Amino acid sequence: MATMGRWGSRTFEVSTKKVNPFKGFSTSAEKKADDSKSKKTTTELEKVSFSITCNAAAGVNPEEEYYAWRKLIDTANYLYIHGEKWWSNPLILQSVSLGSVTQDDFGRFRTAEISLSFEEKNQKQKKRNSRATASKADKKARKK
Repeated sequence: MATMGRWGSRTFEVSTKKVNPFKGFSTSAEKKADDSKSKKTTTELEKVSFSITCNAAAGVNPEEEYYAWRKLIDTANYLYIHGEKWWSNPLILQSVSLGSVTQDDFGRFRTAEISLSFEEKNQKQKKRNSRATASKADKKARKK
């Protein structure tokens, strides 16, 4: 199994049972404005977005995946990409959208693209490298 990344308990993986990778990863950083509410010292809160393509033939029910993500809106977790923590602060899931849906003759969702948008939790940035390495448990899980 190859795990591209994870956010909390949600994984983005390619295995013999499930193909659920992410794509279109996007983020940006900008200088802190004078009227900013960010607790960080120099930049605004980081925003991250990407999408996942779900295909029922590849072991991922698009409708179930969408509702599972939707329940997590306003939840904060760390994002790990290739076993490394993406940012030192957790990311809050801000929005989930469903698009590019294809259906079979019975109306079942067969493929879909789910777009996810996150924002960094508003807290002082920890005094660590912005791309902190994963724990031993995370590295061990990645090897499986």
